[in-house]
Amino acid sequence: IQGSVEPFPDAPFPGFGRLKLAEVCNRYQLDSAAVVQALSHKGLTIDTEKSLKEIATENNTEPHQLFEVLREVVLALKK
Repeated sequence: IQGSVEPFPDAPFPGFGRLKLAEVCNRYQLDSAAVVQALSHKGLTIDTEKSLKEIATENNTEPHQLFEVLREVVLALKK
């Protein structure tokens, strides 16, 4: 279906951690400012031009844990 938005995945696919947060927001048509604000409220330091793996490392967490928090934020924003 042309113009349809790809749903946010339930689990990270191979290579997901190498994507920059800006790329993730673009791919899933997310408001990057809202995502950054929501993640910041959860105590994370965010730079949209860094990969999810880099963001996880800078926040002393695992990429999979960051994915879970990101997914929670995305689902809350989609409501």
